[in-house]
Amino acid sequence: MRQTDDQFLVEVTNQLHDEAPALGDEAADAIFTTLPSYVGVDRESVRRSVGKNIDRAIETLRSRRVPQPDTSAEAATTTQERAGEGVPIEDVIRGYRLSLRVIHDRFIDLATVAGIPAEQILYYSKLLWEVGDWFTGIVATEYRDQAVRETVRRGELVHDLVSGRLDHHGRRNAASALSMDLDSRYAVFYAVPSSGKSLEETGLSLPSSQVPFHVVTEVADRYLGLAADTDTRKQHRFIVAAGPRVDLVDLPESERIAASVLALVRRHEAGTYRLEDVTWRLAASNEPAVTRHLAERYLAPLGQLDDFGALLLDTVRAYLDEDRNITRTAACLVVHPNTLRYRLAKYEEVSGVTLSSTATLVELAWALEMVAPPR
Repeated sequence: MRQTDDQFLVEVTNQLHDEAPALGDEAADAIFTTLPSYVGVDRESVRRSVGKNIDRAIETLRSRRVPQPDTSAEAATTTQERAGEGVPIEDVIRGYRLSLRVIHDRFIDLATVAGIPAEQILYYSKLLWEVGDWFTGIVATEYRDQAVRETVRRGELVHDLVSGRLDHHGRRNAASALSMDLDSRYAVFYAVPSSGKSLEETGLSLPSSQVPFHVVTEVADRYLGLAADTDTRKQHRFIVAAGPRVDLVDLPESERIAASVLALVRRHEAGTYRLEDVTWRLAASNEPAVTRHLAERYLAPLGQLDDFGALLLDTVRAYLDEDRNITRTAACLVVHPNTLRYRLAKYEEVSGVTLSSTATLVELAWALEMVAPPR
């Protein structure tokens, strides 16, 4: 390049620097007019960012080199500020390009007046837009990293709330950070999604009118969350075990119940299960000695009959599931009612109990629910 062209470039970039305040106002006007998401952003902060953009543009033009990856700290800081002010990633990028458009157009005007050759102006124009691509890459990376950090942070807050280790102020601070209503009641829930599905695929990651879950985090092979409402039984294609809705101070107890419910319903069909759905089963799960005794009394005698014993247990289980209705049970098993009656009588004979006894029915239901039958 001829020396005179270098001199022209210095003059143009110096003038660009001198006009930085006016260009900052022009870019800010364009951003606030075009992007509603910037309504909560301080105008002076935007003007300062434009000033930095002008400095970067001048440095790029003079060095004829796009910024290197290791010079991204300033752009990353701006991105973090905008994200913290609620500006979505696409608007951060659009805002930067609006700013760059103001700088670019003014440079073209100044370069043309200064007499810089057209081919050189085109070259510098491409350099400036490459700076835009550089910034876009930084924004995408920073938003992704921030999303990961935010997910981890929210998960830690959920764990803190349900652990019981927070004091009054700690609970309120954690709930506020999660945008929870401090005076509302929430249920802790565990969810087991279909194999291989992520939070987003299950629909649990964001609250909506159809899935009113508040916040969710991953815990090993399940998801842990807080919900303002768990009455979504027909909307799930996965199992959700929910504790009762409680005040913030009682969330640990809600979590304990949710975990116990999940242990009981993991093999059930998809849906939402709460304490009222498992009542006596939840109590039974905490009495292993009683369960062993009932299994010995009601299930073990069938073991000596091998497959026929398993068939009798399946029959008795269906009989109880159908509320001891002979017609419905026979239809469920696809057998004649008399065949059903024979099997029930055979079970009574082998086990030495009578199915007309209330105590027998309660204890048998307990054993069948808590113990896998012998095969």
